[in-house]
Amino acid sequence: MSSETLHAPREQLSKQTLTLHYAITSLMEDLEAVDWYRQRADDCDDASLKNILLHNMREEMEHAEFGLTAIPLAKKCAPEPVLVIVLRF
Repeated sequence: MSSETLHAPREQLSKQTLTLHYAITSLMEDLEAVDWYRQRADDCDDASLKNILLHNMREEMEHAEFGLTAIPLAKKCAPEPVLVIVLRF
């Protein structure tokens, strides 16, 4: 699980830092799922399965969009500006 890859001891990180980490990690996982579903859809010969995979991809895009809204909320707790990437799907 990605959220286990902290670069400092958990007990030394503030709640705000952990919250931001969770938001960023979730966004990364959602974008990775978008990529996986798209690749599988491109490689699929069955039209019905391809439609399901593309539907799942769009669902993950929506999840990523939710994640993008969470990062600015977590940013309120961050001591320095946080880079927010705007994606167009």
